[in-house]
Amino acid sequence: MWDTLGKLGEDQQKQAAWLINQKALQPFVETGAPFEYTLKRVDNVKVEEQVVKLIWQGKGETEIIKNLDAYGITSLKVRWRELLELHQAGYQQSFDEAANAYKMVKP
Repeated sequence: MWDTLGKLGEDQQKQAAWLINQKALQPFVETGAPFEYTLKRVDNVKVEEQVVKLIWQGKGETEIIKNLDAYGITSLKVRWRELLELHQAGYQQSFDEAANAYKMVKP
């Protein structure tokens, strides 16, 4: 799917991917389903940890990107937008060291 969306151009590819993910995520958020955000196979664990921290501090997209400038990041990845959605929906997060993952639950 990602490759097919790539034919739209990079910016529209990201926008389309986000719209698809957002629609897929919505029914699960509405029912309060739990989520897991794994750090396995991520390119830079420090960046991922920083993003989670910033989101749960209530930072918006502009502030997050500004804080990640040192890493050369100029836009949010789709998975980070998913985390923003979860935070905005009232999810709380905790870190599970054994699973090397953040657990997101809606109280």
